[in-house]
Amino acid sequence: MSDIRKQIVELAGGDEDLLFADPPETFDSAIVGVGRRYHDTFVAYDQDKVLANLAESFGADGDPDQDPETDALEWFEYNTVGGWIGEKTAVFVRFLDRQEDRMADENRTVMSVFLEYQRTVMDALAAMREELLEIEHDRAEREHEEVTHES
Repeated sequence: MSDIRKQIVELAGGDEDLLFADPPETFDSAIVGVGRRYHDTFVAYDQDKVLANLAESFGADGDPDQDPETDALEWFEYNTVGGWIGEKTAVFVRFLDRQEDRMADENRTVMSVFLEYQRTVMDALAAMREELLEIEHDRAEREHEEVTHES
């Protein structure tokens, strides 16, 4: 039994019947404590950390056609949250402060995409301006040559 699992058993008053999610390398780093309901004690996991761990393992094969975050969420919903093993079934917690952080991250992402788009548009406009100046310069030279040729 890993150190974190031993600590959780101790925190739960020595309850050896706690149900831990497996594999430990995916789930143990996401343990946040124990929960209680009625006469039961159960392991509490950080859902976002579990999903990040799963996405990392799903993305390890490097397949560009796969979306590790989507695969992780689908696997988690079906295989983990979708399973009831009994009163000691683990719980997966989402934290309010992280929701605000996630929204801030999404806002930063939207802003960076907008700024990149704006840079691309500005670069395209600058290139078009240069082309127009060249065309105007060429036209002015042709007119000058025509006037010089006629004289």
